Amino acid sequence: MTKKHYLIIFITLLVVLRVAYFLKQKTISDDLNIQESSKVDPEKLEIDGKKVVGLTPGHEVEEIQKLKVSNVVSPDWQTNLEESLRTQGGDAVKGVEIQKVDSFIWSHDGVSLNVESVIITVKGENNKATTFRALVDAQNGKILNNWDQPIIEYADPLKQPRIKIDPRYHGQ
Repeated sequence: MTKKHYLIIFITLLVVLRVAYFLKQKTISDDLNIQESSKVDPEKLEIDGKKVVGLTPGHEVEEIQKLKVSNVVSPDWQTNLEESLRTQGGDAVKGVEIQKVDSFIWSHDGVSLNVESVIITVKGENNKATTFRALVDAQNGKILNNWDQPIIEYADPLKQPRIKIDPRYHGQ
């Protein structure tokens, strides 16, 4: 075979891969296009009874009619979130409680997602608990935004946890 044959085969392969990629993207976007399968109520700024948050003031009606949600609600989001928190905390985490507050569609930086607003309580050793609020992706359970995190200030600085320094690398 000559170089010309190899070039023709290579270009044909690229065209076939590109067509396959675009067909796959089209089916994904069709699955996620909320306007085709959902009921949009621009007066109440709701889609299927879920309030839409984060739209530009004064342009809400136009934006909600063009809105495409990038994820679908999964029943496993809460289990995934709990597993993630337990994995991050390791053996120090004795319990995780997730209290659902609200479900809505969050439009942020041009991307719209189904989210859950939750209060998370993580229990550690000696029944010490810390609580914070979070917005969680309703498909995979990942924390998108959080607030109300506790700030721990020790009254006695000598009792606070310290990082042990290896004396081989630091002169004393």
